[in-house]
Amino acid sequence: MSINKLYILAFIEGALVMAFELIVARLMAPFFGSSLFTLTSVLGITMFALLAGYYLGGTFVQREFNPNRAFLFVVIAGSILSLLPAFGADILLLSVGIGLIPGAIISCFLLLGIPLILLGAVSPMLIQSLSEINLKAGKASGNVYAISTLGGVVNTFLIGLLLIPNIGVKMTAISYGLIGSIIVIALLISVKFSKKDLALFLIVGISNMTAYSMDYYNIPDSFKQIYESEGLLGRLDVVDDVNGFRALSNNGTNQTRISLKTGWSSLIYSHVVATAASMVLKENRNSVALLGLAGGTLVRELDELGYKDIFAIDIDKRTKYVSENYFNVNPESYKFIEDDGRHFFLESDKMFDLIIIDVSASEQQPSHLYTKQAFELYKKHLSPGGLLVLNIVDLVKLGKGIITDRIGDSLLEAGYNVKLVSEFYPPAIVKNTISEYVHEKIIIASNGIPSELSTDRYEMNECCRKYAFNLNLKEDFNNWTINKNSIRDKGFTDDIPEMELLNFERIKLIRK
Repeated sequence: MSINKLYILAFIEGALVMAFELIVARLMAPFFGSSLFTLTSVLGITMFALLAGYYLGGTFVQREFNPNRAFLFVVIAGSILSLLPAFGADILLLSVGIGLIPGAIISCFLLLGIPLILLGAVSPMLIQSLSEINLKAGKASGNVYAISTLGGVVNTFLIGLLLIPNIGVKMTAISYGLIGSIIVIALLISVKFSKKDLALFLIVGISNMTAYSMDYYNIPDSFKQIYESEGLLGRLDVVDDVNGFRALSNNGTNQTRISLKTGWSSLIYSHVVATAASMVLKENRNSVALLGLAGGTLVRELDELGYKDIFAIDIDKRTKYVSENYFNVNPESYKFIEDDGRHFFLESDKMFDLIIIDVSASEQQPSHLYTKQAFELYKKHLSPGGLLVLNIVDLVKLGKGIITDRIGDSLLEAGYNVKLVSEFYPPAIVKNTISEYVHEKIIIASNGIPSELSTDRYEMNECCRKYAFNLNLKEDFNNWTINKNSIRDKGFTDDIPEMELLNFERIKLIRK
């Protein structure tokens, strides 16, 4: 076995280790969030599996040493990587019921453990092979670990910044597993080994190809799919149903739903948010920042309300294409900014009369957008008397809506006047559905006390006037909101990721 072939294998091994880490982290995000707990689980299991692999690899080279075994292990790991999106969701769905921390650790071990043990065993075998061709052990180990790490570095940036955002998790996993296996098999073609080994290599390589025909997310027969895309924040689907509605989902959870007949949103909360936006006096409707575009129904509402400068900030650029091509959003009516919400405000010098926070990645609401420090940042960009409107998905049973209350505490600590919109879901709608346990809560906060609010029902959109609750909120704001004037617990901060822990309970309900 030539030195160059051994070094190529070391590079591929390092590349696959990082591919597993990044892809498993992305697969876990819809179930456990992109949180500290997910990151800790991925890193912890990675280190444990590599530790076990290094030990086993060292044991293998002390016994009957077969250098071809290192190549076999890489091909097997590549096959598992290709199949991860196909069986990963089922494992994660089962793990959700265990609890946040144990579920994240167990699912991570099931997805990462075996392949990373195999990849970890490769390095000692490569070092032994190099030593047997008269390369000193120190030099051999240094070269193997340096080249393996180089493979990891290069492919971390390639996967995280280029491949997953553009071709998605599934195609990245399949491509890396297939290409890696093919390269390794090609390296072995020129080496003498048994027909049994060749047959095994070919069977494992073919298993990569079967992954192309498998899907980890299926659209029910009652829906007609008109768009699907894999990207940075997972899978986006646009579907039409038999009842005349069109929906945008992210990893299988609803983000936008409109009537094809009227074009209006069928999600009640969006009309409550638009009603809150209509309370800004007409002459003050100059600029608005909307964090979270999704299908763009709020952009349409804001445009109809006469807001002059509408900025939609979303980290996923696919939402611009989807909203304009499938949800009738006029591209001339707003400015799209591809950015994280916090980063946008850190870099921007603009002032806004209204800021709306309506962000979720699947069921996970990014906690860094709802901390005291985040609210202090938004306040610097909010006109005196301007409104900050937040959509929060939370548990609704008495005493369970802790996230909403803690966000209210964060707002008070940041110096806002804070009001919680009264329950706006009709009992008939929530009965015997997931909305009976978890649905949207709306907070309206202001930078100081607004000098005046618009109470004219004809200064709200027609679609919002169809709902009695919105008319009551518009014309009698104080009696249809609950004033929060004291801090009951403490607000969320950047320092401790408490919101991520609290989010998990509602994520589990939604996934079930």
